Amino acid sequence: MQVETTVQPTYTRVRLKGSFTYDGRIQFKEAIDKATQAGCTKLIIDLQEVSFLDSAALGILVLTNRKFTEEKRQFGLLKPTDQGLKLLTIAGIHKIIPVYQSEQEATAAHAA
Repeated sequence: MQVETTVQPTYTRVRLKGSFTYDGRIQFKEAIDKATQAGCTKLIIDLQEVSFLDSAALGILVLTNRKFTEEKRQFGLLKPTDQGLKLLTIAGIHKIIPVYQSEQEATAAHAA
């Protein structure tokens, strides 16, 4: 999995590419830790180039959301693939973590 972080004026976007599995947990955690240490209060995880999510990845997303919620930070998912959205829906994660279909939608929701 590849991880690319982009800091915008009002949020940070972490773009994931490839398969997000248990093996990618360390890369993901490092990117999230780096963003939070830099003062990120609004984080968007871009899933549009994620070809596969496993149950560990789903768990990691839920745990990250919980951490952000506890710290009064905002967290959301951007443009999951059809397969990714199906998994998020089956697991009920879309009810816990906001899922956006466009960056404009995500940034508008995170503007508050």
